[in-house]
Amino acid sequence: MNHFIDNIKRGCLWVTSLFLFTLVVSCSKPQKEFVLKVKLNKLQGDQIFDKDLVYDVVFDANEFELDSTQKIAREVFLRGLDEFKNKKNTLKAITLFKESLLYFPEAKTYYELGSALLAFRTYPEYLEQSRKCFEIAQILSFKPEYAIHLKLAKAEVFLAKLNKEDNYRWWDVNSEFRRAFNTGYFDTTAIQNDPDFAEYVKSPSYKELVINVLTQNSSIGGTYSKFNIFKNSFTNFNPDFKISDNEVSMENYKQSISYEFSDFIPEMENVSFGREVSNDFYYVAKVAETADYVALVYATSSFGGDGYQPVETILAVYDNNGKQISRKLIACQCNAEKIKTCSFSSGKLIIEEKKRNWEKPINSFGIDENTVESVDLIAKAVFSFKNNGMIQAEDVPANFNDSIRIAKK
Repeated sequence: MNHFIDNIKRGCLWVTSLFLFTLVVSCSKPQKEFVLKVKLNKLQGDQIFDKDLVYDVVFDANEFELDSTQKIAREVFLRGLDEFKNKKNTLKAITLFKESLLYFPEAKTYYELGSALLAFRTYPEYLEQSRKCFEIAQILSFKPEYAIHLKLAKAEVFLAKLNKEDNYRWWDVNSEFRRAFNTGYFDTTAIQNDPDFAEYVKSPSYKELVINVLTQNSSIGGTYSKFNIFKNSFTNFNPDFKISDNEVSMENYKQSISYEFSDFIPEMENVSFGREVSNDFYYVAKVAETADYVALVYATSSFGGDGYQPVETILAVYDNNGKQISRKLIACQCNAEKIKTCSFSSGKLIIEEKKRNWEKPINSFGIDENTVESVDLIAKAVFSFKNNGMIQAEDVPANFNDSIRIAKK
């Protein structure tokens, strides 16, 4: 019996010794720290014209939260747009557009930078940079695509005039116009009236191109009309669309709408050519479509203010030709306290006005230092679409602050 107990003791001692040895050895080895180091690429200087680098930055950005960086980029972009469109200070605009791209590369910024560079038609370096801008804008899925090819055609015209011995440039002009026609552009009158194209439109190549395109696309204004391109850019079709309390900032919608579509967004026309450029616009959703109309939702965010960013979300109803039938403010981060939310269900549009209650006085503490404790419902209204696309009231209480915007007939 004693022998049995002694064996058990020796076994326990051996196990204990092995454990202590393993512990000492493991502790004596240098410990490896596995730290995930992720660095987001950022463009530097003339790298903004490198298509591969730009693609890498945008691709990598999908893995990061870049709201603050993109916000700065868009603020700088809008300042550049103000210099370009309103103040006619093209050099200043170019500087600001380039600065914006260093923060974050976006298709719309490349398109406007390329347009600004085209103003220097006698400078080959600027024209080559312009070409690169439009090519990158195309890679980044700028819409409408035909606008890029029209701009590239103009760049090729200017380069051809600077180097009259380079006959291939005129072939490139013709190729860009073909691409413009193939992606939805059919306004040959505008081309003929553009003095920059005066020499080209007299050529047999252009006349032959127009005849071929018109023959192949007899239904001009159909599938490839500007409005259809605009409408089809709303890739999110959601008849049960909803914007809740914590979604009114519309932070999840980041695909920017080109100012080339200002024909269909009256607010964009006022902003982009007003005294101050301060708003950007984003695709949200298509919520209804019939044989007579289509209902689209887009958002506009206002840059500026003391760290607070007002956001409005608009429902706009169009006929098949792109004429706006009616529109309505359906949701907003109107100010720090007031918000509007909405939902679509079974053909009904419900809009709710609400009041945010902050933990601390909003006038004394910034948004970042505060939290919303609760949200009170102020008023609820119900609307629906008529067969002609008009938005009609179903149940609207007296205390509802409605915003009905009817397009001019």
